[in-house]
Amino acid sequence: MHKERTTRKAKAKSCLYASVSPAIFNRIMAFGSMKEIWDYLKAEYQGDERIKSMKMALHARKLLEATLEATLVKKEFIEGKY
Repeated sequence: MHKERTTRKAKAKSCLYASVSPAIFNRIMAFGSMKEIWDYLKAEYQGDERIKSMKMALHARKLLEATLEATLVKKEFIEGKY
């Protein structure tokens, strides 16, 4: 059980290291645990205006897609395709 947990944590760190830019990688290498890395990244980037605007754009796109899908389903229902 302990070995599995240790392996999972190492894999998580590895994936995280591979997915960040070299500048961020240099900052997070000093942290010992995955939790320390996660807490740092969360505090550093959660409030960033660029991130917030990207999240808002993503949610707006998802809302538009859902609206368009609902409209299409409604149209198909009216036309008797369902």
